[in-house]
Amino acid sequence: MAESDLDLAMKVLADQRAVIDMRDATIAKLDTQIAQLKVQVADLEKALCEQFGAHGVLVTQYCNPKLSDTARRQAAAAAIGYEKAKPHGPATAQPRFRALSASRNGAACKAPGR
Repeated sequence: MAESDLDLAMKVLADQRAVIDMRDATIAKLDTQIAQLKVQVADLEKALCEQFGAHGVLVTQYCNPKLSDTARRQAAAAAIGYEKAKPHGPATAQPRFRALSASRNGAACKAPGR
């Protein structure tokens, strides 16, 4: 006994509803996870602001890709005065600097080939 076209259509419709219900459940779980992550981000921003004050607020602003480029640039410009300087040169340059400094401070220096 062959299924009628109506029975086949009803079966397809029921299958599609099951898929939609499964996806809706997945979306609801993801929405819950997103809400939890937003709370964590807010807590981290609050801790950053408490720890680093105005500089922390500016850092969160210029690192936030959701803000406009103009707002991010303004926050970065305002934060420049609070930023830590980067070390000059690579770490491997320090021994050379010490040797140069020692030779300039009167330490004995052998000429090449002696």
